[in-house]
Amino acid sequence: MPQGDCGIHPETEPVPKPVMQNIFRIFRTILSNVEKHSGATSLIVAFTVDKQHLTLRIIDNGRGLSTSSKQNQPDNTPHFGKLLIRSYAERIGAEVTVKSAPHQDTDVTIVVGW
Repeated sequence: MPQGDCGIHPETEPVPKPVMQNIFRIFRTILSNVEKHSGATSLIVAFTVDKQHLTLRIIDNGRGLSTSSKQNQPDNTPHFGKLLIRSYAERIGAEVTVKSAPHQDTDVTIVVGW
C-alpha cells in the first residue's frame, strides 16, 4: 500500500456541492488506480482552494502510464479510470492535466473554478 502525505489548506469561500462531490469522485478514482495499477510506494496529495478555484494534485512514484487515450491495458480492455476521471471533470467544467510516461512518476492536476 502506498504511503504519503496530505496537505489541506483551509478554504476561503464555500465550495459548491457539485464541485466537491465530483472532486471527491475524481480523488477516489485516482487513488484506486494508484493502488491497483501503479506499483507506487509514495504519494503526494495537494488540495488547495482560493476564492473561486479548487486545485487537486496527486503525484505518485509508480511505473507511469501512457497518456494516449487510445491505448488499452495489456488485455485490450479500456482504461475505465481515465474515462471516469474525465467524465467527472466534465460535469463541473474542470481541467485535467496528466503528466506521465512509462517508468516515470505520474502527476495528475485537476483545476476547477465556479
